[in-house]
Amino acid sequence: MRRGTVQREAEAEGVDSLRLYYQAERATLSGDSKAAVKIAKAAVKLDPGQAHAHYALGNAYNTSASHLRASECFLSAVERYQPDSEAWAQVVCNAWDMRLHAVPCCSNDIFCPCERCAALPEKPAWMASREALVATAERVAAAKPDDPNVWKMHAHAHLHI
Repeated sequence: MRRGTVQREAEAEGVDSLRLYYQAERATLSGDSKAAVKIAKAAVKLDPGQAHAHYALGNAYNTSASHLRASECFLSAVERYQPDSEAWAQVVCNAWDMRLHAVPCCSNDIFCPCERCAALPEKPAWMASREALVATAERVAAAKPDDPNVWKMHAHAHLHI
């Protein structure tokens, strides 16, 4: 398999995944989602164990309106952050929000039982039931109480309980 230009440049210049993360974030903020995805993928390939690389790829996919891909990348980041830390809470919230945006029937319900929604990839255990989502939302709110998006997730999780 042929290596991409970004990957070759990173290796040639001794660029680490953190520098690629910042480059991807700059590309995302400037609206260049194609470049952001390319750079973030290089960061993940360079150091797949780094949460920030998966986070950058999630942000890049979000900018390109690929919400399901963004959610999957944020889920990869969740696995790599220290549970119950602020960073963990942020990516849990992002993963939930992107999954919500990825619901194909536009029901705004990640628990929608319709055929189209059932075809989505399996959700992680903390998002698999309303009760599990509520328990996770409580942890997220405790870890990052000043973030309004966290409270949006918290309220949404409690909506149908």
